[in-house]
Amino acid sequence: MALQVVWTQSALSDLEQIVCYVAADDLEAARRFGTSLIQRVEQVASLPRSGRVVPEINEDAVREIILTPYRIVYEIFNDTQSLHVLRVWHAARTCGNKQVRIPVRPALWSRPTVSSGSG
Repeated sequence: MALQVVWTQSALSDLEQIVCYVAADDLEAARRFGTSLIQRVEQVASLPRSGRVVPEINEDAVREIILTPYRIVYEIFNDTQSLHVLRVWHAARTCGNKQVRIPVRPALWSRPTVSSGSG
């Protein structure tokens, strides 16, 4: 059974920025890429541990899949049977001539609240 997919605000913002960037050159390519990225996340929800553990975090629940050239970082929540998409980042962000490793969990990263249904 597939986990419920929850997109964090940060991940949605990342996706929007990526699609807008691609759309500046090719609107149809932007649509195709955005759709394929969303479909890839839906696929991984069926096999959430198929993604690799994010090396910068090294926690079993925090994983990533690659949709070249982007890293789709997500966290598995077994208690709520959900997969939270945390960020969608270009695999090789650079700063000047240096490649920069970007932390997966920035201090201001917002995790959506998931209702337990009891109220």
